Amino acid sequence: MGDSIEKHRITQRVGDTELHLPRLGIGCANLGELWETISASDAISTLINSSNNHGISYFDTAPWYGNGCSEIRLGVAVHEMASNNESKMQISTKVGKYLDPIPKDDGVGPWVGGCNLRMRPDYSYNGVMQQHRESCLRLGSPFVQTLVIHDLDSHHLGNQKEQHLTQLLDRQNGGLRALLELKMSKKIQAIGIGCNSFEWGSLET
Repeated sequence: MGDSIEKHRITQRVGDTELHLPRLGIGCANLGELWETISASDAISTLINSSNNHGISYFDTAPWYGNGCSEIRLGVAVHEMASNNESKMQISTKVGKYLDPIPKDDGVGPWVGGCNLRMRPDYSYNGVMQQHRESCLRLGSPFVQTLVIHDLDSHHLGNQKEQHLTQLLDRQNGGLRALLELKMSKKIQAIGIGCNSFEWGSLET
């Protein structure tokens, strides 16, 4: 058991950033009740067990995962893990999807449960700043290590993809400017891109 924990604590540098992440982490989409319902107690105990018994200290989540549900559950678990584990918890979450306190649209997304909040895309400067703030509140943490630009592709945005890409890249009011400011102020350590296709941000384009 001890060898397994030490192996999972081995880190490597991410690009040319100051961030070092473990080689193994946990993706938390299922905590948002992806395709099946999962009780909060099962979700939280699974995360705590992964840390206490297997040395996992890196977790990836997003506001989109269960419309905030994944971040909330991870936040509760991280609070417990941080008090029982000497290793530093590291979290990446995502931007580009804003949660409104409006009942969610039926049939939008693969979530069978999650929070009853509505998601709308927003890659603007103010949107990204607010999304970062709200993610930290749901996670119960003053900062996250990484923010990932989420689902900026035709699979999720359809013919609105170019409009939101323009919104992200706007020099004055774009979300990329917000991400760079957050990184420069050391509120995050790295910026990433998470898309389901290679239409944008790939070596092929």
